[in-house]
Amino acid sequence: MKKGKSFRKKSKGTGRITLRVNGRTYEMDIGKNPGQVDHRDEMVTEVEVPRINGPIRQTFLKFTLRKPVDFAIVSVASVITLKEGVCEDARLALGAVAPKPIRAKKAEEVIRGRPIDHEIAVEGAERALGAARPLRMNPYKVEIAKALVKRAVLGESL
Repeated sequence: MKKGKSFRKKSKGTGRITLRVNGRTYEMDIGKNPGQVDHRDEMVTEVEVPRINGPIRQTFLKFTLRKPVDFAIVSVASVITLKEGVCEDARLALGAVAPKPIRAKKAEEVIRGRPIDHEIAVEGAERALGAARPLRMNPYKVEIAKALVKRAVLGESL
């Protein structure tokens, strides 16, 4: 394989993906779905995640029917930046509720700038799933997802 040219776009703090196409290397901010490539000869060769400064709380919760190694019925990942108990920034993602992981941006908006407590966590969970339209066979996932979002916001484990 030929050594390719590379160039780097400035990251907006969201992370970066490196693609290799026809011997050339391209770097872009995360925003494009890394599983979706434009050409058959593209390959993700690197993923860069930005460093988060300050006090943060990271949580990953998943609900399974059997053992923890099973596929998740629902999963929630969160990264919450706190300062004196107040949420400065939040990122919440839901898994196994759509064809690909989705951000719970409405929940992030609810908790950002507010003290983290039970009431805020419940409100964030309601907003995260308020517009959910489950398939006929899985409306139960909505309530599971609400419970996991609430626990993730509070930093609780299962």
